[in-house]
Amino acid sequence: MKRIVLDGSIIQNEEDVTELFVDALSLSEYDGQNLHTLYDALVEFTEPLEIRLTGEDVFLARQPELAEELIEILEEAMVESDMISFEMTDDDGDGYDE
Repeated sequence: MKRIVLDGSIIQNEEDVTELFVDALSLSEYDGQNLHTLYDALVEFTEPLEIRLTGEDVFLARQPELAEELIEILEEAMVESDMISFEMTDDDGDGYDE
């Protein structure tokens, strides 16, 4: 199983997110071009993938539009693919599954 941890407290822009996924999953640059192509790549991923977003509250406070879009895309990818699990934790480390 592949695991990706996104630290929301340090994400500055969409490129930070897409680069992390491109590197972690060996995606093509096209697949990580933006959040929408990333979604397409995630739902086609053929092995189990665990995604964890930490510092969700900080991310939402600093980058609300990007945070909301990323969370929505990851939640939709999880619904679309049985291979994806997604969990968020706030700054205190309290987690909850999506």
